[in-house]
Amino acid sequence: MATWPADLPQYFEADSYSYEPGSGVIRTQMDAGPPKVRRRFTAVYNVHRGAMIMSRTQFTTYFQPFVDTTLGGGVLEFIFPNPIDDGDTTIDARFIIPTGQAPYVATPFQSSALKVSFALEEIEVNES
Repeated sequence: MATWPADLPQYFEADSYSYEPGSGVIRTQMDAGPPKVRRRFTAVYNVHRGAMIMSRTQFTTYFQPFVDTTLGGGVLEFIFPNPIDDGDTTIDARFIIPTGQAPYVATPFQSSALKVSFALEEIEVNES
């Protein structure tokens, strides 16, 4: 499995980061009484969203080839530093790519950098 390149930022920018725990719960409204709630899945995908500031060189030399070639356009899983700890663990992740959309958005940031925004679904946490 591919690993997130060491030459790229290893964490999302703090002010852009969000974590959404997955829900494996189903809620069914009853004709009378309170709704029934039960677990539908035991394995759920947690979502990590955020942005990273990259130099244009980092973006074109490392990020684009990693996503486009190594990950087959972003569809393959890869090892990524776990954003919710101090680097003690990694996660198996893949880009969340809505149908018909790109795996990331890059916008100009200052004069020689790009702000690259993307979302990852966490497949599994790896203990170090």
